[in-house]
Amino acid sequence: MIHKTLITGAVALTLGMFVFGSNMWSYLQSTANNVRESVKSSVPFEMRIETAADMVEEILPEIRRHKQLVAKQQVELKYQQEAITKTRTELESQKKAILALREMLQDGKQTYQFARHAYTATEVESDVSQRFERFKIAEDALTREQEVFEAKRKALRSNEQALDQMMNQKKTLEAQVIQLQARLNQLRATESVKSMDIDDSQLVRTRQMINELNKELDIQERVLDEEGEFVGLIPVEEELEHRQHPDLLSEIDSYFDDTPAEEQKSEEKTGPTAAEKADTAESSSVDPDLQAAL
Repeated sequence: MIHKTLITGAVALTLGMFVFGSNMWSYLQSTANNVRESVKSSVPFEMRIETAADMVEEILPEIRRHKQLVAKQQVELKYQQEAITKTRTELESQKKAILALREMLQDGKQTYQFARHAYTATEVESDVSQRFERFKIAEDALTREQEVFEAKRKALRSNEQALDQMMNQKKTLEAQVIQLQARLNQLRATESVKSMDIDDSQLVRTRQMINELNKELDIQERVLDEEGEFVGLIPVEEELEHRQHPDLLSEIDSYFDDTPAEEQKSEEKTGPTAAEKADTAESSSVDPDLQAAL
């Protein structure tokens, strides 16, 4: 299986070199870049922001390790400083002792008394010589120790600065991720508002349709007006028509208006009726004084 895979790969490589020549690697690189960009663009932006936030959080373990390193160096330098201070104090004490013995040897005495013990000048001189050699060795060691201490302190200062920069950069990256999230939320809100413009366009289309219908109705009314059929006006013509042509009853009354007059003339010629005569009799029987009063 592996042998077949190797043969297939070799054949594909040979074919590619034959077709593309020396530009094959450029084509392969361009293809790989296009595939990479295509895959990246297919990933949702929200997921990419979450990935960036996770990458920022992955910096935290490195910061903790750096803090531990800095704390360890700080403690070591503290103890080293205490040891250097102690060694320097001891060297100062040895220096005083060496100088004191040297002053005694200048007196030229044969014996010297120290703590109830007598020492010859030779023994004192040998002691001073040993002290002096030890002092020089200890002083040289102290000098090297001080140099090491200074180097460690510089390294500690550099690590502290690196730690501060790392923490500041982490805070900056966190703020940038938050800013990205805020920009994405604003973009999504803008997109949702723009998606509501579809309703507005629907309103515009509806308004245009209503305007077109009004225009068509105006055209039809104009055509009817030109034909003499006025539409949508107050019906004054009908009222005028009723006034010019009264109804049938009024016309009949006006036509037969002469008949009651003729009947009145005939009644005057025939004289009063029985009822009228009775009324006349009653009026004649009334007291004259009362009539005079009336």
